[in-house]
Amino acid sequence: MTTRIICDGFHHFEERARLIEERLAQHERELRACSWLSRWLRRRRIISQVDRELLGRLHGHSAAT
Repeated sequence: MTTRIICDGFHHFEERARLIEERLAQHERELRACSWLSRWLRRRRIISQVDRELLGRLHGHSAAT
């Protein structure tokens, strides 16, 4: 009887460990996706800023001529 209780308890902890590992893997995937998205958005902002500066220069230049 005691052996069965110990085995059941052990299987319960194995299952909990498996679920925790799955959750951890999911969080790691989400973090990678967030990191990728953050880098992409940062690049887009930099490109957008450069585009605005270039358009401003072109507009200023064409207004001067």
